[in-house]
Amino acid sequence: MKIKPHLEKTESAVDRLIPFKRPAKDLISEQYWQYRVCDGLGISHLEIRTDDALALEYEKDCPTLNFGFILSGTYRHRIKAPVCNGKEYIAHEGVGGIAYLPRQEGCLTIPRQTHLSVVHIHVDLAVFSELFYDDRDTVPAALLPLFDGPVQHSWIFRTGMSIDAKLTLNRLLQGPSPGTPAHIFFQGITLDLMAEQVNRANTSRQIPGSLSHDEVERVLLARNILIEHVTDPPCLKQLSRKIGLNMNKLQQGFQQLYGVSVFKFLHQYRMQEAQRIFHETDMNVSQAASAVGYTNISHFSHAYKQHFNILPKRHLAVIRNG
Repeated sequence: MKIKPHLEKTESAVDRLIPFKRPAKDLISEQYWQYRVCDGLGISHLEIRTDDALALEYEKDCPTLNFGFILSGTYRHRIKAPVCNGKEYIAHEGVGGIAYLPRQEGCLTIPRQTHLSVVHIHVDLAVFSELFYDDRDTVPAALLPLFDGPVQHSWIFRTGMSIDAKLTLNRLLQGPSPGTPAHIFFQGITLDLMAEQVNRANTSRQIPGSLSHDEVERVLLARNILIEHVTDPPCLKQLSRKIGLNMNKLQQGFQQLYGVSVFKFLHQYRMQEAQRIFHETDMNVSQAASAVGYTNISHFSHAYKQHFNILPKRHLAVIRNG
């Protein structure tokens, strides 16, 4: 993505996004932009490419409320903060969440040959209160005390990114089309993403038998296995064995993190990937169908029509003809 003139760009992007204790000299490249929606509310995109393994330590003394989305890349994030002190999270593509930390110290460990792409929404507590006060019955219980100001407990919610969230993030990175008011564009996307994450947190809370930290990591791993083997995915029983969760827990995990069953998630991903192929490559319908795991072109066309309400051949013609 090219930096748009109305976006604020910084030369030392990494050090500005998070106050790292040393410069990130091992990076091949970095790109960072941020858009200020209003005082106390902004959205940013950080992109890092590195050949060598990288460890970036950071420290924050002020309370932070962030909504995060990982579009690509994998890294380990060890956090030193109240409640989650020393806990390590594996962050990878397809994971999103909400985090409140009164103070924070930690380290990002980025493996070699990584392309990291992360979107963050940064929210001051005053803005949080203004946006959510009238709908405070929808706010996760752990965040309710923030209406009265900073508190000394931490709260981290992690979930898988829904297809809707992924589509919204793709629109964000493409930027506003010519003639679209930029401020309304960025404001709308920011609010949509925040509402989506709060909804996911509430949906997760309503599902009985919430997943443990380890079970969340296993479900996220299952999601990656499905995507890596989209043309020949394992069956539910095989996937269950690979990640070490029984099939019921695996299905429950997908409902909790993605809001759909394992099969529905795979189907939605295949359709969105086919649409991406039409937009970004020169493949024809038959090649796109094969790329997402369909051997029967009629079955693919029927599934695509049901999902997008347009036949893939017609959709491809519309895209190619502008």
